[in-house]
This record gives sequence, structure tokens and C-alpha cells, in this order.
Amino acid sequence: MIAAWALAASAGVLVVAGCASEKPPAVTKNAEVERKGTGGTPVPRARVEEEMQAHHSESGATQEAAPVNLREVFPHVQLDAKAGVIELDATVSIEAHDPKHPDVYLETLVCIPDSKEYESLLVTKAKPSHVHAALLLLGLSPGQPGAWVWEGEHVRGVAPRGPGLRVRFVVGGKEFAPGAWVRDRKTGTLMADSPGGDSFVFAGSIMTGAAGREHYKADVEGCLVGLTTFGSETIAWTQMSNPESAAEEPHWVADPSMPNFGDPVIVRISRPGAGE
Repeated sequence: MIAAWALAASAGVLVVAGCASEKPPAVTKNAEVERKGTGGTPVPRARVEEEMQAHHSESGATQEAAPVNLREVFPHVQLDAKAGVIELDATVSIEAHDPKHPDVYLETLVCIPDSKEYESLLVTKAKPSHVHAALLLLGLSPGQPGAWVWEGEHVRGVAPRGPGLRVRFVVGGKEFAPGAWVRDRKTGTLMADSPGGDSFVFAGSIMTGAAGREHYKADVEGCLVGLTTFGSETIAWTQMSNPESAAEEPHWVADPSMPNFGDPVIVRISRPGAGE
């Protein structure tokens, strides 16, 4: 079943179509915690260039020119349609450099405030539904988030689908693959160096609710760019990971090469082939 949802925007009303209605619930549950302060506050874009020349590793970084025709299409969402790029202002939401607590377990890569900040690399005030709408403006159509379904006594994973996306974190003018800041606690291998470590798709989240009060689920649960497969993420990592510890032992942790808590980071999302 396909639902259409009207989003109010400063420039008018934009219809977000193609978002699937909610399927039977997955076998996961979420735990949310609020983190207020620096990590949830937008930072002027100029400060990214000025302040973030240190506090991060150069490993895996590439110097990339920023899009020059960005314009704000929704609050905290900028778009360069010609370049096929969306940019979001974000901040680091965890502290991965405390020697007393070296392992910060992760379940998402980018979330929104008052959701999963304590287990996410970054937090942004950009609403997932607005990012969804911006991706539609780039000419992309959403697919479907991953899901966990029971088949008898066993749970089967249904992989996320959708058009491929290039996701990068930009610090001091340098681009980093999200997986450069995530490592496997068991093996020490960076997510970026793992099979499928840099593969993301426009899954599009799902609509949820009843009695005519539907909501874009990622706006409620907070998962904009996923790592673990909750089934509500707007942008999904293609390698499925079950958030239930009884089904799969948690093993993705923040790598200390990432910036410090509260530091500004730009999230750059590109459509396939953009800039080529």
C-alpha cells in the first residue's frame, strides 16, 4: 500500500509520495534518551571550516569541493539540484575519546534530537521527512527499509532496497565515509573496510499511525541514517544488523579517530553518479 503525505514547507506545500504504509511490527524495540546542549544545536557552516582542522584522523579522508549552489529547501536541509547533493548541518553526539569508557556502542549513524543520540555518531535538526522530500527533489524514488519477519520459530531478514546513495561526513573541507568512524569491536576492522561498508540506499522509512493520524516513522523514532536495521530509517545501510542483543551480539562501536563531542560536521548526501 502506497501513501501520499503532504509536508508544509516555507515555500509552500510539497507532497511526499511513495512512502510505504507500516508493515507488521518487527521484532525490535527502541530505547530513547534526550541529550540537550551543544550536540543538538546547529552550528554556522563557516565554523566547520575554521574549527575542524584538528581533532580527527586523516585516514580515509578525501579533499572534495563543496557544492556552490546550495539553497535551503527545508529547515536545516540545503540542496544543490544540479549537483545532485543535499547537505545537513549536524554535530557529534557522543564522546569516543574517554579512556574510562573506550567502547561507545552504536545503533545509528545520524539521528535527530531527543531520540538515539547516545548511540549515534551525529545528531541533526533536519527532519527525516524533509530529507526524504529533498531526495524526491533530486529525482529519486524511495524503496523500502529492511525488516525482520518471523517464519515459524526463526526470524528472517528482509534487506532494505532503494536507489543507492553516497553518504559522506565533511570536516574541515575533507570528506569521510561514515564507516571510517565505526569499527567492529570484535575484529578491530573499520566498517568502511568491511563488505558493503559504504553501501547505502534511499529506503524512505514508512508511514505509521491509525484513525487518520499518520506519521512518518523516522520523524518519531529518530533514525535518519541507519546502522542497525530498525526498519524505520530514511537512509539504510544495506548490511543488515539485528538490534536485539539476544539475536545478535552488539559489535559496532565508535572509532576514536572521529571528532569530539559537540563538534560540527556536515552530512553530504549525493544521488548515484552525482559529480561524475
